[in-house]
Amino acid sequence: MNREIFDATWGGWDEERHRRHTDACWDAGDIEIILCGRQQVGMIQVHRHVDALEISEVQVARTAQGQGIGTVLIREVVARAADAGLAVRLSVGLQNQRAIALYQRLGFVEVERSESHVHMVR
Repeated sequence: MNREIFDATWGGWDEERHRRHTDACWDAGDIEIILCGRQQVGMIQVHRHVDALEISEVQVARTAQGQGIGTVLIREVVARAADAGLAVRLSVGLQNQRAIALYQRLGFVEVERSESHVHMVR
């Protein structure tokens, strides 16, 4: 995620807030590191709820973007959800038009919009 999108979405970096959030997600086992061969190229964070899988975050290293990695990650979550009879939902920053377009191509539809995010479901 580039700095302009991050600042527009979150209003800047709050080290303590992000550290607490990341630690809680690691502890819950919701974060998966993405490898291509032996190289770490990103991460995905998925929370399981009673009615849906929620994609909380997807990050792909700038050097690995445009290679279909994000598409593969999202399709894998969608397949897992389908096998379990669950929906998939996510929120994406309003400024992140590339991600919004990707999610729309993968069948997500907007269900709500806040001041900072588009909320989507598939």
